[in-house]
Amino acid sequence: MKKIQKLFPRAITAVERFLRNQQETNMVAAEYKGYAASFGPSVITAGLLPTLAFYTDSSRGVTRQEPRRYHILEAICYTAEIASEEIEPNTLLNEVRQLAVSNDYSIDRTQLLILQKKIINASIAVKLALRSLEQIPQAT
Repeated sequence: MKKIQKLFPRAITAVERFLRNQQETNMVAAEYKGYAASFGPSVITAGLLPTLAFYTDSSRGVTRQEPRRYHILEAICYTAEIASEEIEPNTLLNEVRQLAVSNDYSIDRTQLLILQKKIINASIAVKLALRSLEQIPQAT
């Protein structure tokens, strides 16, 4: 079975659990579609660690009502089976740093590539799962 296809049921659960709007039960904010669409290309062009740092927008307010980039990371973590519950905004970044960057700041490239492939596959599954729910139009 293809990797994305295996992740897809878990991605649907992640989208419903972490990205779905609480008031509109079958809808997600339109911003999430853009966040999900740009995640993979950002990893490829900038690298995994810079992308995770950008998506970890923990300095902003933490509410479920407003779309935040780190909500996408929650869904990706859940889909990739890195975390099963709600996570702190910088959990994925810290996890990757812990697994791929040693104490002397050298990077274990093999471990980083394994994590990167796992996270990109999960992000693709989340991006596809987002299409199963209607989009709430962006507030202007």
